[in-house]
Amino acid sequence: MQAFKAVTFFLFLSFFTSGWSQVSPDQDYLIKTELDKRGLTQAEAEQALMAKGLDVQKMSPETLLEKKPEITAVLDELAAAKSKQVEQVQEAKMEVVPAPEEVAVPTQTKPVPIDVAPEVSPVVQATNSEPTLPVAPGIYGHQLFGDKRLEPIKTTDGSTAPETYVLGAGDQLRITIFGISQADLLLTINEAGFVTPAGMAQIYLKGLTLKEARKLVRNRFSVAYRFQGDEFAVTLQQARMLTVNIFGETQRAGSIQLSALNTALNALAAVGGPSDLGSVRAIELIRGETRKKIDLYAFLNNPGAQFQYDLQHNDILFIPLVQKLVTIEGGVKRPMRYELIGKEGLKELILFAGGLNFNTYAEFVQIVRYAGAEPSLMEYRLADVMSGKLKVDIQDGDVIRVKTNSKELEQFAEVLGAVYYPGTYELSSGMTLGTLIAKAQLKPQASADQYFVERSLVDGTKQILKVDSASIGQFVLTRKDKVNVFDQSVYTDQQQIEVSGAVRMPFKKLLSISDVISVNDVLAMAGGLKATATDTAYVLRQNLLKPGHLEYIPVVPSKNGSMQLKAGDHLRVFDRAEYMNAAKIEVSGAVREPFEREMAFGDELKITDALQLARGLIPTSSDIAYVRRKDWYNPDTYQYIKIDLKDTNVWNLRAGDHLMIYDKSVYSVASNVSVGGSVQKPQNFAYSPDLKLKDVILMAGGKKVSADLSRVEVFRLNYSNKRGSGYERIELNLDTNYNVVGKNPKFNLLPFDQVLIRDLSLYNTNKRVEIAGEVNYPGTYPLPAKPFHLSDLVQAAGGLNAFASKEMCVLFREFEDVGPIGVDLKKALRRKHSNRLNPVLMNGDLLSILPSQYTFSIRLEGTQYPQIEKEIKQNMVFVYQGKKSARWYIREFAGGFSPEANKRSVAVAYPSGRVDGTKRVLGLFNDFPTVQSGGEIVLVNKVKEDKTKEKKEIDYDAIFTRSFQAVSSLLTITLLIKQL
Repeated sequence: MQAFKAVTFFLFLSFFTSGWSQVSPDQDYLIKTELDKRGLTQAEAEQALMAKGLDVQKMSPETLLEKKPEITAVLDELAAAKSKQVEQVQEAKMEVVPAPEEVAVPTQTKPVPIDVAPEVSPVVQATNSEPTLPVAPGIYGHQLFGDKRLEPIKTTDGSTAPETYVLGAGDQLRITIFGISQADLLLTINEAGFVTPAGMAQIYLKGLTLKEARKLVRNRFSVAYRFQGDEFAVTLQQARMLTVNIFGETQRAGSIQLSALNTALNALAAVGGPSDLGSVRAIELIRGETRKKIDLYAFLNNPGAQFQYDLQHNDILFIPLVQKLVTIEGGVKRPMRYELIGKEGLKELILFAGGLNFNTYAEFVQIVRYAGAEPSLMEYRLADVMSGKLKVDIQDGDVIRVKTNSKELEQFAEVLGAVYYPGTYELSSGMTLGTLIAKAQLKPQASADQYFVERSLVDGTKQILKVDSASIGQFVLTRKDKVNVFDQSVYTDQQQIEVSGAVRMPFKKLLSISDVISVNDVLAMAGGLKATATDTAYVLRQNLLKPGHLEYIPVVPSKNGSMQLKAGDHLRVFDRAEYMNAAKIEVSGAVREPFEREMAFGDELKITDALQLARGLIPTSSDIAYVRRKDWYNPDTYQYIKIDLKDTNVWNLRAGDHLMIYDKSVYSVASNVSVGGSVQKPQNFAYSPDLKLKDVILMAGGKKVSADLSRVEVFRLNYSNKRGSGYERIELNLDTNYNVVGKNPKFNLLPFDQVLIRDLSLYNTNKRVEIAGEVNYPGTYPLPAKPFHLSDLVQAAGGLNAFASKEMCVLFREFEDVGPIGVDLKKALRRKHSNRLNPVLMNGDLLSILPSQYTFSIRLEGTQYPQIEKEIKQNMVFVYQGKKSARWYIREFAGGFSPEANKRSVAVAYPSGRVDGTKRVLGLFNDFPTVQSGGEIVLVNKVKEDKTKEKKEIDYDAIFTRSFQAVSSLLTITLLIKQL
């Protein structure tokens, strides 16, 4: 704090020396920054200092230094006073609006208790000695968080901010002006509560609502800008983040961070809301010394009330235990458990439950109370409670039961049977049976002589009353009377008469047992006899007086047509086809329309006639056919008979025969000739002795441009008893007309020959390679019909340009997904005739030549580079310093080797894929690789030895011997060099 005061003082000293208004722009910015931290403006600071007799504009630097403590104290005092004033304004907004006064109504303090016997109580279980609350749904209000009706706001879009939103430090406002003046500004409220528009005085917005801030900002900007009333907009672009602490009966207690756009209800939703026993009526929003009650029932009645519970940084939400929890059941719209507070009673509870249902019984309401040794039941007149005449207090744990009207409809009369409008009818006073019949309207077939009324008695029994037609006008109906109007058919004995079999329209009809009908009449009703009907029919007659007794009576319709049939008779006319023995005759195979037909035993069909029915033979039909004949008396036995169709005396077919005619093609062996290779349409052709080699090539569309007619191969199938089947290769030379020239000029095709025309050697019009990067003419180049080397491609592309790096070259091979191939461009260009150093290119290859980067990189593992940098980045890139060893670069740029470094692992890797490693000289010294531009120096740490293993004894004699030999060799080499 002292350091802060000193900085502030010297800032004052820097601008007070030349007067307040004569400071430089940089000094003015620093002064404003320091004043903003205190929440002060320059005018406020100057006015406060003048009030204390400190005119800083007239003070010399020496005087300012002497007055330093007084100036600092005045500014601190001013900042504290202003902060306290803002807090008072915010606390005033937190005050709870007092509840409206309640109208006093008489309270019935001594209701008549009705003891409830435990064994018959619908509330208390008979097996328990202690009363228990009935199972009920959750507390009304908890569903806000269970079904996610409320969720925390995650977006900071200004359109979601209500006008009651209280601004604070960290909020970002968007100010948009469109019209004569145009501007789009984003201003953030600083810790002191100000926004500072460019070229304008700062505006204090902390603690103001968004509505108040819009008015203030509009007034301030109207001085510096020109705009109409609808050409200025202030929106909340980004809301600040708040920390809210939530404790008590909540699903998850603790501190959470969320956008300031959220209200206290959104914060509760973020932690899952109250627990099962958490209050929904007495939630407290605690801000310093101020406490504000939150009632979720008020929010459910008016969702806009949530904006009264805005949040500030470090606010506390406390959810206490529910104090008065009651259950309401029965005839209300929302029966469940409710929390009551204060003097809320039965009427308020019913209103919370959505009010009464349409079928609620308004005469009384019951309260089951579990206070004391035994539960008690109290009753009140529900109409008095709802009208306000009676106020009923509710205690914690009470169960309120509102009865519903369960009475059944009784004042009605019902009519059923042969009427047009059956059903129930209103039972008016003195309503007679005649009136009811007139309403229901009798059908013509109704029996109007008498009616039967079914009357329900009080004891649950039924009484049947008979009313004749003359008395229906005097017969008075009572409640629930049921009238049955019978159809006249009910009083008539009827039985079916049936005609079936060989008639055109078989039927079943009802016939009175007193009526009769002749055989001729029922046959006429059945459409007459079929042509195949037998002469004799049968009547199946039932003795209606002796059920189960049947009589079969033969009838000849042509003679006994006048015979009378009775109700219950069944006339069955038989078909001659039912007495005929028949079987199918079938013709199949090489005919145009194979068929199956029925044929009676004893009938015959000539084979010539059967072939005519099958539309004749097809051209490839065989002259030989077979008949499969079934034995009539042993159906599982067959006989096969060979037939010559050319014989005019062929015998006849009979029922059950199957004539099978075969196709000649079944007995022929098909063979093909194929042509492929460099032809337009490779195909297979059925072999014919007239088929020539020229013919098959022309039918295949002719040769392709790439075809080599001097090398046409024919593979011919051969077979020997010793070697089996195999192919013989025949090489032919064709002219441009596909005629064989040279050897075998009389060549003919044979079955199963395979003709193959080869392509010209190295012919391919689609082979391409591509070069990219630092060449004079990058792009795609065709591959010639000869080996094409990497250097040839560089030369075709105009050579390397001035930026190309011979160390940074990569060859990408598409063939079989080989991928990048490391090449040494420098050696490839120098050794153009070496396939080992100057690779031959393949179709699809891409050569990429990178520019000289004049950089190198070092992988930091195994170096002395600071550890903190290693965690951030695995390697570092530096400017290339020329051809020096990797050891030099590690020492100069990475601090040298670390103690754990494996110096023999030092290598330099290049983008081309080449890696230069460290070599061992005389078994004693490391020859580190030279670094080229673009290389990456890599090394690894030594592998740590397992200390648990036994240490081997050091053979100092062997070490000394090897060292002596190495030194001797080195001295010998040195002497030889000097003698040269």
